[in-house]
Amino acid sequence: MLAVALIGWAVWFSPLLTVRAVRVLGAPAGDAAAIVAAAAVPPGSTLVHVDVAGVRSRVGHVPRIATVTVRRDWPNTLVIVVTERAAIGVVQAGTRFQQIDVNGVAFGAIGPRSARQVLVTADGPARAAAATALAELPLAIYARVDTASATTGDNVSFTFRTGQVVVWGSTDDAAAKARVLQALLLRVRAHRYDVSAPMLPTTS
Repeated sequence: MLAVALIGWAVWFSPLLTVRAVRVLGAPAGDAAAIVAAAAVPPGSTLVHVDVAGVRSRVGHVPRIATVTVRRDWPNTLVIVVTERAAIGVVQAGTRFQQIDVNGVAFGAIGPRSARQVLVTADGPARAAAATALAELPLAIYARVDTASATTGDNVSFTFRTGQVVVWGSTDDAAAKARVLQALLLRVRAHRYDVSAPMLPTTS
């Protein structure tokens, strides 16, 4: 019984198990410090006492973080594994811009919009639809897009830097729409390409 009690004391109270490092995986070094700060692990905590769910919740509220898992690496390291959001476009916020991910979630304020960043003019579910549709485009077509617009989840459209317009519609049948659009762009010179019904595309 004494041995069991000593083991229990060692696990719960021994300074040998005090958290000595919080290691962040999946984020560049410049973001790791902010993630450690957000984790807010109390100084002197033993590894077993760390509120893993609380750390996960706090780190998950960092705008740039898409997913987070937390694990204990005995004897004294807390490991935080994150996936950061990848920008698919930008939205305007006053005089500045914010990056958005494939789900339309805004993160990371930036200064001037670069020529390669797609401006998304949509809000709420319409923004999510526009961002999702952008992510479905082949890279060669995505590189031509200047703006993505939508007022609902069913009327996404893209405007190319050359002024041509693509009517995409909803996020349904994205792969078919992408294939049809690629073929039309290669074979037909037009101002407007409507692939919202990919089995019956039109141009004008």
